[in-house]
Amino acid sequence: MDRHRLTLQDWVTEGNPLQRLHARFRLAQPNAPPKPIPAPVAPPLVITPRTRDLSRQLIVAAYHEDLAWLSDVECDVLVYHKGGACPEGVPCQRLPNTQRETGTMLYHIVTRWDHLAPLTIFCQGWPFDHSPDFLGRLSLPYDRPTSLTTRYQPEAPADWIKDHDLVESHHGLEIRYGDAWFQAHPGIPVWFDPKAWDYVFDGPMPRPLWFGYGATWAVPRESILARPRAFYAHLLEVCDSGASGQSHTDPPVNPWSMEALWRYLWADPAEYPHRVHWICRHRSPIAGCSCFHCDRFHRKAPIEVCQDCEDITL
Repeated sequence: MDRHRLTLQDWVTEGNPLQRLHARFRLAQPNAPPKPIPAPVAPPLVITPRTRDLSRQLIVAAYHEDLAWLSDVECDVLVYHKGGACPEGVPCQRLPNTQRETGTMLYHIVTRWDHLAPLTIFCQGWPFDHSPDFLGRLSLPYDRPTSLTTRYQPEAPADWIKDHDLVESHHGLEIRYGDAWFQAHPGIPVWFDPKAWDYVFDGPMPRPLWFGYGATWAVPRESILARPRAFYAHLLEVCDSGASGQSHTDPPVNPWSMEALWRYLWADPAEYPHRVHWICRHRSPIAGCSCFHCDRFHRKAPIEVCQDCEDITL
């Protein structure tokens, strides 16, 4: 008798349930090519209960990362998930997989405007590539917007690039800010579009232009609320997802340009005033002008806009 069929026959009686089912199918169709056996479905991630510090909230922009590390987080957590299943045990909201972490940050600000925590911490689903000691930074006090990272990846950027970083210390932990202008150096990919600054801000762009690696920030509520809700809503509306890593878009608002600008968005608007790209229903645009940006192109100064304008639809 055929040895191959004897082996299959053995599986029918001695294999595990999945092997027995597979063997019976093969015996019924001896010339059919073998089919791969699917891997078992992983059980859903369950975050164990913990004591929550409601004075701060961790906002996680997740895709397919392992979120088990959230079990070690004591503060309040909200996950915005753009990929797999939401973890059990933490509040989680599904979002379309667009605009990377920038869209998540802006969406949270706009939709939770009246319920922002005293301190909001923004991070990606696996923050440890950017900040190996990230968990130790979560419980520290922050009285001003502070990046929580030291790098992009364990081996990047190279040391000769990081030699140009602005290095600060917060309670003994190092913080590094890269210079977006330094991307023009030969051999460094051009990822920052300077047009983004002129689109967002109404003033000269500083040099160097310091940015926090990986858009991971601890931001006091008053720093977020210093600019109007409509400002963030407009950025959310026009933010380009940057298909295929495209960092130069029209308008020049995308996850890469926003990563370079967060430090200045959180800063005092008197020092870094923003442009007004929206029309509040409580103010009328120039008579006869149908341009959405009429305040920018036809006025010498931006029109006044209600700070608490609710003319925002998501």
